[in-house]
Amino acid sequence: MTKQELEIKRKNELEKKNEYTRAEKIFTPDVDIYENDDALMMEVEMPGVKKGSVEVNLDNNMLSLRGKIETSEYADYRPLYGEYNIGHYERVFELGEKINQEKIKANMEDGVLYLTIPKAEKVKPRLIEVR
Repeated sequence: MTKQELEIKRKNELEKKNEYTRAEKIFTPDVDIYENDDALMMEVEMPGVKKGSVEVNLDNNMLSLRGKIETSEYADYRPLYGEYNIGHYERVFELGEKINQEKIKANMEDGVLYLTIPKAEKVKPRLIEVR
């Protein structure tokens, strides 16, 4: 392409990306994932995040987890030693067709978000009767 061709392209022709900027710190929370015959369980660590400040969205097979802290509570916070930084949390997971998206459950307790993600019936183990 010539320089002139590059200048002609419009923004709406460019591929949309999930990028954005913010004036606040955003961290990726640590996540433990467990599995049993019926579901996947996730434990998402979001220290400092309260129950009413968590957002769990499911859109187009993308499970988005967001936790916000009230930064004013930490205005005078001067730790001698800290295990984690102060900021908001975000993490996104892509879910496959083996998940029953209608029955996902979430619970927040003591800075940990607990998710139960049921498997679809077609992928659950089952006993086949022998005749």
